[in-house]
Amino acid sequence: MTKKRSTLTAKEFHRGPPESTRAVLRRGAFLVADGMSIAQANQKLGLPKNALYKHRAKWRAEWDADYSEAVSRIGGPQDSQRHPSPQSAAKLRQAVRIVASGKTLVSAADALGITCKRMCELRTRWREFWDAEFAAVKAEFETSGVHVAPGLTEEVRKQIRQTTAMFAAGLKEADVAKALKIKVGTIDYWRQAHAALWHQELDRAMEAAIIVVRRQAGTEAVLEDPEAYIRRALHCERWARQKGVPLFPKSDQVTVSRFYAEILPKSPWVKPPPELWRPPRFVPLELIGNVYQAAVCMELPRIAGFKPAAWWRALLVVGFNSQLRKRTLFEMRMDYIRWDDAKLILPPQHFKARRGQIIHLNQVTLDHLRKIRTNRELVFEWPGSSKTYYRCFHQLQDEAGIPGSEHFGLHDLRRTASTLLYRESAEAAQRALGHASLAVTLKHYVSTELGDPVVDNARDRLPQPDAFRKKTA
Repeated sequence: MTKKRSTLTAKEFHRGPPESTRAVLRRGAFLVADGMSIAQANQKLGLPKNALYKHRAKWRAEWDADYSEAVSRIGGPQDSQRHPSPQSAAKLRQAVRIVASGKTLVSAADALGITCKRMCELRTRWREFWDAEFAAVKAEFETSGVHVAPGLTEEVRKQIRQTTAMFAAGLKEADVAKALKIKVGTIDYWRQAHAALWHQELDRAMEAAIIVVRRQAGTEAVLEDPEAYIRRALHCERWARQKGVPLFPKSDQVTVSRFYAEILPKSPWVKPPPELWRPPRFVPLELIGNVYQAAVCMELPRIAGFKPAAWWRALLVVGFNSQLRKRTLFEMRMDYIRWDDAKLILPPQHFKARRGQIIHLNQVTLDHLRKIRTNRELVFEWPGSSKTYYRCFHQLQDEAGIPGSEHFGLHDLRRTASTLLYRESAEAAQRALGHASLAVTLKHYVSTELGDPVVDNARDRLPQPDAFRKKTA
């Protein structure tokens, strides 16, 4: 005979939260009633993210009871999500009066004995209350004849004037902040919050700097500190060009010629040092062949229809024979290939110069592409990230026995093939790379390791004096 189940008591039906959770709920309810948001209270209590939200949703009855008790004790409004508590409202009113009198929010936080972060949180949380109080204080001050200028004291004006004067002298923002012992963010704040005053002081400082530059340009005073003069002069020249005003009057041609011909070259840092030209790298064909053979060791990418070795070998062959960049190779689609005509038709959006190309595919390239031909969108589809690709490419060269310092990339294949094309025809190399100028091809893509065939042939045909050809004893 089964026993009849007894009815659950209210205590058994709802046991309530544990003691630790109950304490957290109570403290959180009091903090929210005091004007904090739930997120701020959650952070204040050191709880995990969104923990207080979850506790409130699970134990809503306990939360409402604690919140009602907190509101009755604090004496705040019933809806503290829209109105601050009396304590927070009192702090906000004091801060509004301090800021309206011309001091900064930092000064208001110091006067109230709270951190600047807490002051900003209160203003952001109760923005409507802040704006309403500020409008009331502004009306009160205007009635009594007091000018309201939030955050713009005479001290701030003086610092803005000093900052713009240093900018006019050509100093950088970091150097100015270090000299004035302020933060770079403070300068950015002045530039945005007091834009009218900032530009007014900057224009005044630049005009004064231009007068100094014009006055010193024809004298020997420049040579005493040429770096400071050149820095100020170049900064003034940029500013004058933006304003459409010449740095020197047209009538003063002597000063202009002296400035550009004599003073500028005497400062060595005005012009950057000449860049050392590094010849493009030429990868030996034997090295490329070793990497081609080592592709049998690769396990990625895993694409249905062929092995990873076929993918890597096709990438090497197509990159070498088409001289395409890595980006274009990985954006190449299957429908760009005309298998019957052995052509690769690439749209303009795949090139830096925005000019499309039609590339002839030789038999070797076509055979390797057929080995990886399946029903997919991209020719060289790579399922992983670019970081994984580079790691696999270096692994492939390690398998080929190439030291890490001699590893090459797809762009090195482009340079190597361009060098070999140039030995056949300079015009062919330029047109294959899609360059508008042969100078770009020669500077960045043609290696000098194999010599220059144009110069070599010309030197062979160079006329020689007869005395050079005679055999002397």
